Amino acid sequence: MCRKISMFVDLDESVSCNVSFGDNSNSPVKGKGKISIRLKDGRHEFISNVYYVPTMKNNILSLGQLL
Repeated sequence: MCRKISMFVDLDESVSCNVSFGDNSNSPVKGKGKISIRLKDGRHEFISNVYYVPTMKNNILSLGQLL
């Protein structure tokens, strides 16, 4: 999940839902897309299926799998 729209290289703003957090708070999702990240060696890579959540305080990257 990412809060900065400027990080998106591709964004589908028709995607909307809510995400819930462990403290029982909710935030609206305002889109889903692809962001570009710069690696330590200077290369750029993409992360796909990222939710745009403008009300978040920080970006979150989860490398897990839902069961």
